[in-house]
Amino acid sequence: MQVNGEFQYTFGALRRMVVETYGRNGRIMRMAGPVVALAGLLGLILRGLDGQILAILFCGLFATAAPDLAALVSWFTQRRMFAHPFRYTITDTGAEIRSASSTFQVAWSGLTWVRTRPDMWLLRHGAATIAIPRAAFTPADQTAIDSLTAGVKTA
Repeated sequence: MQVNGEFQYTFGALRRMVVETYGRNGRIMRMAGPVVALAGLLGLILRGLDGQILAILFCGLFATAAPDLAALVSWFTQRRMFAHPFRYTITDTGAEIRSASSTFQVAWSGLTWVRTRPDMWLLRHGAATIAIPRAAFTPADQTAIDSLTAGVKTA
């Protein structure tokens, strides 16, 4: 089996992928961030300007926005690369990702896990999480890839 797909990145798509790769930790950060920021704000109101309270406030604000900031930095530092579509090839042995400036291949046997999400497949290879957008493929191809990745380890 060989399935080919192509995807043109937008900031919204990149943001969704970055936020999703943060996984459960990203959701925890987004939920805990406002609570920490409110605690810092309450501390500022009750105790005045204190360095520790200010640090708590900024840590909460950063934790809330960290995935979005990572997406924004990625978009601006790599926007020339995102100007061209990415091409994906999925085979029985692995996946290949081609951009205008690079090619990356990964074998299914080299993955730690694969997670299927509504918008993407997340492939864990060593310390890196690779996101492949489902929108790059037709619905029939997505079903074929789902059945192929079902045999790969899941976390």
